Parts: sequence; structure tokens; C-alpha cells
Amino acid sequence: RQAFLSMVDRGEFLEWAEFNSQLYGTTRGFVERHIEEGKDVILDIDPQGAAQLRRVYTDGIFVFVLPPSWEQLEERLRARKSDAPEEIERRLRKARDEMKVFTEYHYVVINDVFERAVEDLYAIIVAERCRSVRLDSRVREELGI
Repeated sequence: RQAFLSMVDRGEFLEWAEFNSQLYGTTRGFVERHIEEGKDVILDIDPQGAAQLRRVYTDGIFVFVLPPSWEQLEERLRARKSDAPEEIERRLRKARDEMKVFTEYHYVVINDVFERAVEDLYAIIVAERCRSVRLDSRVREELGI
């Protein structure tokens, strides 16, 4: 815990949060290294972390993953059998609050069938790579534009 908080103080995280007495964060070095290598970076973070990242990466693309229904979300949480009923209720309350901010994202993927959700995410990645504003400077130079 102390090492994590020291990293926070040094600005080593792009985003971080405490959830259920656990600390989570995305290190700046990891993300920046991959971006510099021209790689896409996909993060699984909560809306609080996404809000922090939107301030840093204004050209980032943000995708909100929603369950197909409230009932499905509850069923999935209960089927895991990894949390006590009180914890599931707490997670559901938190999920209801988090879902309210989906309009702050560029895209929404409905996770009804996992394979289809993956295909939707892949389609977003491909489309974003094809945007004219993302045309690589080397390509511009080679084309003389």
C-alpha cells in the first residue's frame, strides 16, 4: 500500500482508484511506452479512471461496455459464486451509478454474446485506425502530403 501511494505521489500513474479497500492503477510508463511503439492500448478501467485519462489523453478513444440487461448483469454476478450476497448488492449499486455515464464515451458495446462484443470492439479499433487524423506522418511524407 505504501509503495503504491508513493508511486501516486511521484505521478507514476495515469489513473488510479481505491475500490473495496484495494488500490488499482495504470502506470504512465507502460502506456506511454506502448503508444510510442505505435501500439493500441486497451485498458479495462472504471468510469473514475476513464475520466482521469480523458483529461490526459484528449485524443483517446473511450468505449463503455454494457450488459445486455440489468437482469443479465445480476445473474452473471451471482453465477460467479465468488462474492457474498452483500458484496453483490454493493457491486450492483455501483454498477447502476457507473452506467449513468456511458454518454461520456465515444462508443458503447453491448456484451450480450462475448464473441460479438469482441468483434464490435475490433471494428471500433479498425475504424479509428482509418481516421484521416490518425494518418501516420511517415505515410504523409511518402505521399508528399
